[in-house]
Amino acid sequence: MCPVMLGEMGTVGVGMAVMVTVVWLVATFVADAIIKRKAAAAVMEA
Repeated sequence: MCPVMLGEMGTVGVGMAVMVTVVWLVATFVADAIIKRKAAAAVMEA
């Protein structure tokens, strides 16, 4: 395995890690917003 291939693998690996982290953050914020909206609707009904 040559050093050029290691650099490419490292770049792709970092890119994938960043993408997974961004998707996780978006999913977390969406889930949090849904939970808060349901909680606010329950308070309004009570």
